[in-house]
Amino acid sequence: MCSIIEFLNNNSGAIQALLVLVLVSVTIWYAISTKKMSEIMVKQYFSSTKPYLYPAREVDRNYIPNFNPQNNTSVQLRFLFTNLGNTSVKYFADEITLHGSSINPQKISTILFPNQKGYITSNIYQTNTNIGYGDGLEGSIKVIFWATDVQEEKYFFYRKFTLAPGLIITIDAEEFGML
Repeated sequence: MCSIIEFLNNNSGAIQALLVLVLVSVTIWYAISTKKMSEIMVKQYFSSTKPYLYPAREVDRNYIPNFNPQNNTSVQLRFLFTNLGNTSVKYFADEITLHGSSINPQKISTILFPNQKGYITSNIYQTNTNIGYGDGLEGSIKVIFWATDVQEEKYFFYRKFTLAPGLIITIDAEEFGML
């Protein structure tokens, strides 16, 4: 026991310098780890506050028959969206087309809370023939959306589609982005 104490007394300067190096190394490691954790937390915070408006694949179609043989039938589309983000989302239809014609409704903003569903309903489209639910017609929709608490960052969703039988559409192109 005495030899250990004598060794520590004789080499106290070297032992103290070694322990200071260990302490500095641990402090540097701790600072780097804390910086990495804070960067991850900032990314997580911003990803949780970004809006995420998810468009459904199905499109509801209202078929409006016209019994006058001189006139054609009409189709109205209804697009379903779900807010899958962790923040409230405000959105509106910027443009809806069907068979080259604009069937855009008024640009009225709607708010969806997290996990809430909402619809965008088009104006009525007069078909050229008696083709039922508009099967085979090509169209597109562009939706602008943003988080209600961060209105400076606006996003868009764009989809080109072809109406298929039933409620399904064939997606020809799809794009998400930031305006």
